[in-house]
Amino acid sequence: MSVLSIQEQKKTLRAQARQKIKAIAGPIRAQASTHACNLLLAHELWSRADVVLMYWPLAGELDLRSAIAAGLQSEKTILLPRFDPVEGTYVGCVFQGGADELQAGEFGVPEPALTARTVPYGRVDLALVPGLAFDWAGGRLGRGRGFYDRILAQVAGVKCGVAFEEQIEPELPIEAHDALLDYLLTPVKFIKTKRANADRS
Repeated sequence: MSVLSIQEQKKTLRAQARQKIKAIAGPIRAQASTHACNLLLAHELWSRADVVLMYWPLAGELDLRSAIAAGLQSEKTILLPRFDPVEGTYVGCVFQGGADELQAGEFGVPEPALTARTVPYGRVDLALVPGLAFDWAGGRLGRGRGFYDRILAQVAGVKCGVAFEEQIEPELPIEAHDALLDYLLTPVKFIKTKRANADRS
């Protein structure tokens, strides 16, 4: 399979994923987000994690902000990505829960201010990342810029994708630079990927 054909497949899958997400009604999205947060907060991975990388949701992404609030209340260190224009990538910044800590970032994503303390991704115990599509083998399809692939390459802890069930595909095209995930969290399940099970065997 040529690199070009993989890129074409990814482009098609991204367009399909956006349509699937768009078709999920607002009330269903809200209910799904609540279910996903409940599964996350009840899981041992969450209870064991001290440093958790999370995200501030864009439209169409599962909203884990109630889990962020619960993590802060239990004194976890919550990190959100912030774009570093000098390095051209995202750094992990401590979020303390205040809405005034966030500002519109490089791509319109709410992110911590420049004054926020940074923490190396190597200290992350659990990374929860969004995307457009996922598969049960641990594959993830992002928006095409590769930012999360570079972040996840530095994470020593557990890497977990966060998705609506509608975003799960039978199989995604994977390239060498694509980061693979250990777990997937959806509104109905929180389970290991085939990759994590293979690593364990």
